[in-house]
Amino acid sequence: MKNFNFFLVNYGLVLFPLSLALPLPLIYSSITLVLFIVILILNIEWKSLKFNNFAVIISILFFLIDPLSFFFTFNPERIQINDTKIAYFFIPFLVYNSQKIILSNLKRILYAFVLGTFIYALYAWIFVFYFFNVMYPEWRQFSLTDGYLIYVLYNYLPGSIHHTYIGLYLLFSISILLCYPLKIKYFKISTIIILFLSFSLIYFGGKLTIVILFINYLIYLLFKKKIKYKYFLPVFVFLLALGQWKGKEILYFLGNSYGERINYYRCGFLVLKDNYLQGVGFSNIKNSIKYCQEINFESSVLIPHNSILYEILANGILGLVLICSLYIYLVKKFISTNNLLLRNLIISVLLIGLIEDVFYRQRGVFFIAIFFSIMLICESGIHSINSKD
Repeated sequence: MKNFNFFLVNYGLVLFPLSLALPLPLIYSSITLVLFIVILILNIEWKSLKFNNFAVIISILFFLIDPLSFFFTFNPERIQINDTKIAYFFIPFLVYNSQKIILSNLKRILYAFVLGTFIYALYAWIFVFYFFNVMYPEWRQFSLTDGYLIYVLYNYLPGSIHHTYIGLYLLFSISILLCYPLKIKYFKISTIIILFLSFSLIYFGGKLTIVILFINYLIYLLFKKKIKYKYFLPVFVFLLALGQWKGKEILYFLGNSYGERINYYRCGFLVLKDNYLQGVGFSNIKNSIKYCQEINFESSVLIPHNSILYEILANGILGLVLICSLYIYLVKKFISTNNLLLRNLIISVLLIGLIEDVFYRQRGVFFIAIFFSIMLICESGIHSINSKD
C-alpha cells in the first residue's frame, strides 16, 4: 500500500500540469485534475485543517458570489452556478492544507508543466513546417513577420490553444526555468529551452504576452542584481526615439488587436448604466449585447475581454468589491514577496486579466487555481524559489 501511495503521489501529481499545456481536449486536463485532487484528499492533514488564509477565503467567495447574488436581487433567475469557476471553491483550500506533499514535489510539478509547454511549442513548429511545405505549399509564402502564424495555428492546428493562453503558459514556463535552471553537469540546458520558448512565444503568443515577457526578464535581472537602475535612462531614451520614429506603425499594430476590444468595453459600460448595482448575472452577459445597438461592430454576443468588467457585469457592486480586493491583494503580494516566480506569475495574470476574461475561462481557471495556490504556499523560506543558481 505504501508503494502504491508513493507511486500515486510521485507520478499522479505531475499528470495535470503536464496535460494542461498539451494539445489535447480539456476533458483530459479535467480527468487529471480529478486525480490531482484525489491525491491531495488522501494525503491531507485532516486533524489540522485551516481556513485562516485570505487567498483561500477570497477564492471560495469568487465561486460563491454568483449563487449568493440571489439574496441581494431576490430574482430566482440569479440562482446561478458557474461550473467553470468551481475549481476556485476547493483547489486553493486543498493545496493550502496539503503543503507538505505539494512542497516536497514542487520541482516535479513545475517541470512537468514546462515539459507540456515545450512539447506543445515543438509540435506547433513541426505543424507549421508541415502546413507550409506539405499541406498548402502554394497557398501563401511562409513568413515570420506577417503575423499569419497565429491564424494558421488557431484555425488549422489540431488541439490548438488560444494564443493568449499558450502565451501565458510559455511565460510561466520561462519563469520556472529562470528560477529553477536545469543543468547537465556544468551545462545549463535551461538556457537553450528558454531561448526556444521565448522565440515560440513571440510567434505563438498574443502581443501583450510578448510585452510581459520582456517585463519578466527585466524583473529577473533587477531581482538578481544583474543590471542597475541607472541603465533605465538609455532604455527610456531608446523607447522615446522608437516612438517618434515608428509611433504610427506601432499604434496601428496594436490597434488591430485592441480596436475591437474598445467597442466591447463601451458596450459593457452601456449595460452597466442600468445594472451597475446588481449586475446582470454571468449567464446573461453574452445576451446583453441588446443594450448596445448604438455601437456598430460585428458581434452577436458581448465578451467583456476584461476580468474586472466581467465581474461587475455579472454581480454589480459586490463583484466590483470582490475583484478589486483580489487585485489589491495580489498587487500587495507582488510588492512584498521575495518569491521571484510568484512575482512573474502575478504580473502576467493581472495584466492579461485587463484584456481577457482569464479568470473565467476554463484554461485560465485551471492554471490560476493550481499555480497561484502552489506559489502562495511557497513563501515559506525553506522552499524559496530564489535560491542562487
